[in-house]
Amino acid sequence: ATFFSLLQKALKEILSRADVVLSTLTSASTDGPLKLLPADHFNLAVLDEAAQSIEVACWLPLLQVPRCLLAGDHLQLPPTIISHEAAESGLAKTLMERVVGHHGDAAVRMLTTQYRMNKSIMQWASQELYNNSLEAHSSVANHVLRDLPGVQSTIETDLALLLIDTSGCDLTELEVD
Repeated sequence: ATFFSLLQKALKEILSRADVVLSTLTSASTDGPLKLLPADHFNLAVLDEAAQSIEVACWLPLLQVPRCLLAGDHLQLPPTIISHEAAESGLAKTLMERVVGHHGDAAVRMLTTQYRMNKSIMQWASQELYNNSLEAHSSVANHVLRDLPGVQSTIETDLALLLIDTSGCDLTELEVD
């Protein structure tokens, strides 16, 4: 047996015994390692950060499962589309946006407790995007950089949020045609 055939056999064995398989969208296609498994092997796909993924990439794993869960936030970062023409032609619209647009609140389960940032940083998003429905978990609500090991207390590390007015500093935004 060749090295490649032994590798394929081992990969098939590992994948077929796994309870959970983590993958990128593109490697979950029928051209990737999952081609070694029967077409009906998985009953659920969970697409993390689905609001940052172009729709066509989402369909690669979704065509192989009867059910899916799209995780992410369609009000936050969109997919990165370099071509303005492609974006204007619809590539910038995500599957998550399409599902939310079609099904509305019935398709959304909002998580209101966030575990990543200080409440001062979270407050803007809560007010502007989520009708003041977010709250910072107590484990992070008052965290600042100085709380990290080895970080000294300074004005920059004592504050959770420091806004600097750059008007009049002769800075310009990058403009792309």
